[in-house]
Order: sequence, then C-alpha cells, then structure tokens
Amino acid sequence: MNKNRLISVLLIALLPLGLMITSACGKGNNLHLESDETYTDNSYNNALFSHGNMVYADGKLYYNFTPNNITGILAQGTYCITDNSKERVQDFGITLYPSVPTLGIFQGKLFMPVANEDISQIYPVFKDFSSDVKFTVSENALYFYVGSKVYISKDGIHSETLFDKANEIGDMSPCYITEKSITYLSVNGHLKEYDFKKQEFIIDEELSKYDIHVEDKYNLIDYTFVKPLKCGDKTLLFADQTSKDFRLYDVSDGFKLLYTREYTNREASGGDDFCSYNVCGSNVYISNIAKGIDKIDLTTGRVTNLVPENTNDICIFGDKWVYYFSGDTVFRTSQDGMTTEKVS
Repeated sequence: MNKNRLISVLLIALLPLGLMITSACGKGNNLHLESDETYTDNSYNNALFSHGNMVYADGKLYYNFTPNNITGILAQGTYCITDNSKERVQDFGITLYPSVPTLGIFQGKLFMPVANEDISQIYPVFKDFSSDVKFTVSENALYFYVGSKVYISKDGIHSETLFDKANEIGDMSPCYITEKSITYLSVNGHLKEYDFKKQEFIIDEELSKYDIHVEDKYNLIDYTFVKPLKCGDKTLLFADQTSKDFRLYDVSDGFKLLYTREYTNREASGGDDFCSYNVCGSNVYISNIAKGIDKIDLTTGRVTNLVPENTNDICIFGDKWVYYFSGDTVFRTSQDGMTTEKVS
C-alpha cells in the first residue's frame, strides 16, 4: 500500500471519531465563566508565559486544541467556550503540524492573528514595518520589535520607540516588556532592566555570579533557560537548569532565592518536565508534568501545591481560578487548591 493510500485509509477510519468530537461541541458546560470571579488584566502574562494558547474575552474562553495523537487530528482548532456551549471557531485542517494562532486581548477584543494573514489589515501600525516583525500583546498595548528597536502602539495605528538597543538582546523570548521598562537577557550573559522614563539601566547583573550559566562554551556545564518577569514593582527571574533544578529569584532584593523545585527525570515523569509559569497579583505559579502546580505568595513566602501532577501551561484571568492543560484537556483549579473542574 502506498503512502497516500495509507493516509487516506487512516483518515477515513478516523472520520467517525472526528464527527463525534465535533458534534459534542454544542453541549453545555455549566462553568459560570462570568459570575465566578472578578477579572483582571493578566493578558500579557498569559500570552507570554502560556504561548498564547488560551484567552478570556467578551465572556468567552478561547483555547487552542492540538492533540498529541492522530485520533484527534480532525478535531484540532481554536475553540470557544461560554457558560452554555462549546464550538470550534477556527479549523487547523488535517495536518500533523498545524499553524496555531497566538491568542491575546487588545482593547478589550480577541487578538487572534492566523497564518498567512496580513496583520497590517487589522492593525495599520504594522504597514510601515517588514513582515518579520515580532510582537506581543497586552490589554492596553501592542509591543513589537524590528532590528534594534522596540516599539509600542496603544491604538494599533500609531507607534513610538521605547528602546533602541534591542540588538544586544540575546533572544527575544527571554524578554519582559511593560510601559515602564524592558527586562531581558543580553548577549554577554547579563540580566538587564532598562527604565523608559529614566532612560537608564536600573539592573545590570552578570548571571554567572549566581551560578546561573546561560552559555555552554566548553561543554562543561548544562544550559540554563532563563526568563525574567515583573510582579508589581518586583523584578523576578526564573532559571531552569537541565539535570539540576528550577529556581526563582527576586532580583530586586539582591538576587534573593525565593523558591526551588527539584529536577525530576523527564522519562520517569512520563512527559516534558520543563516548567511553565505565570504571575498574577502577588502570586507566582509554576507547573510541570511531574509535580503539578505550586503557588508562591511573594508577600508571605508561603508555597501551596494546587495540583499534584500532570499539568502544563497556566492561564489566569482573575482572582479565583487557575486554568491549565493536562494532556489535551483543559482544567481549572481554585487559587486555594480546594476545587478542581474539567473545562473541556
């Protein structure tokens, strides 16, 4: 049997399952999305830390479904959940490697650019820039970078320069932008924070001094994944070092170590053991397959395990729930860890 015929047979065999999944999309969920909590603007953190795979907008929960197995390939897409229904609003097509949109909120509306879409048709501010522009989004601003400059747009039409030294940023992924500052890992292994109003660096620390190795020049040390973030006025740093541990530092307080999560062998844990995280209010959340979700209260230092295992990306929209993926399923748990519900 040739390859094309084999694929056709598989798709025909999977068709009933796909129809069954799709037909279930209209069933009620009884989640009470609107009444359960007071919502806050955490959209930038959700988009940055959870890869833009889930967002809350206009009383609806949107999430990207990309199953890990071939049996769910006909059901993949972006889904919308309300208090009473669930429907697929974008179909990724029949492919093992779908083009997945980055979900966000801008000006109170759903931000969902799709593959091959000319984003400048939606937000004219991008017309003056090349197609390789990289951007992140929050409720109140679009942040984007081209070449050596970082820009901000508050209306999607006009822009202004925030920072003109972006060419020294080692990788745009370990980068955190607010209207006040930009925090990033530089090409020379320093953690830097630049204050836009003061027009000066307020943090410039060599990470190797704290046993945080960001390069492996001589194959003698393991690579460390580094991610800065802001929690109120605090500047924090995640360091996830292969085969060692995961650490959370308060950079604003002399690199004070706030939290450590011991490394767990990825094969033994049955999946990816790298950590996902988020920030909301005065709390930091960390998630992975082996040890689940911990909440670190920065005001008290208290650590609470909300979910014991099998958790992935974390999204937080208000003061009650923590949404997360477990495999291909969306759950939410209360921020005190007392209640857990299946969402989809």
